[in-house]
Amino acid sequence: MQYSIYKPDIFQDLIDCFWILEFNGDDDKKIYTPANQYLNIIFAPDNGYIRNNCNVQGVIAEGISQYTTEYNYSNNSRVIGVRFSPYGLYPFLNRYSYNRANQSTELLYGTCSLFKKFEQEINRTDNHTRITELLSEFVSELYCKKRYSKTESIKHAYRYLRDDNREVSVNDLTRYLSCSYSTLGRYFKEVTGLSTKSFERLIKFRKSLCSLTSNRYNLTTIGNNAGYYDQSHFIREFELFTNYSPKDYRLLLTKSNRPAINYNFDLI
Repeated sequence: MQYSIYKPDIFQDLIDCFWILEFNGDDDKKIYTPANQYLNIIFAPDNGYIRNNCNVQGVIAEGISQYTTEYNYSNNSRVIGVRFSPYGLYPFLNRYSYNRANQSTELLYGTCSLFKKFEQEINRTDNHTRITELLSEFVSELYCKKRYSKTESIKHAYRYLRDDNREVSVNDLTRYLSCSYSTLGRYFKEVTGLSTKSFERLIKFRKSLCSLTSNRYNLTTIGNNAGYYDQSHFIREFELFTNYSPKDYRLLLTKSNRPAINYNFDLI
């Protein structure tokens, strides 16, 4: 398995990376990705892949995930994607044409022939530089400046939740952004597919997961740094996202022989 990531030269506040995942002669691969705040547009040609026991093929939009997702890939397959920040996909796709949270949706060719055109061009080359050039052209064609304005409040809220180690409430966010609870909730649902509260819980979990996988801190410190008000709160929330306690999850990672793709744990 070879996993390659490339930072884009454009839309850097919206797009986290371009990525290419290739399996060359290995056995079939199963990868588990924990709940995460990212969205993706994925090019899955040929036989595609299996996501939570469902076959996925074509040009796919994947939303924010609130639970562990199981992926199965075949030998000699290649999957290519654009990974977006939690608010990042909104300026590129009409919200009625892509999926909501915890879902994977095919972007139909009949809706936009652009998808078919770029899928065909991407399939014709093995050159990573050319693939990233094509992905840059693809997102540039999709971008809508008018829709970008709606992402601003969500972008600031995300950074506030991500960077603040205190327990943060939705009311804290409304004061920070100088907007009403209903307005913030409406923007969150439209842009991310999640309620404000659900998003806040996901980011706390991701903060704790990043610290847990780095193995640098004890569990009490991890919970405090992520903003949980006590250890039982931390354990309860972590189990909701993973079905494991933080202690058991750390043990699972330590003993696991399966490949781990580090980007799944990053909080960027």
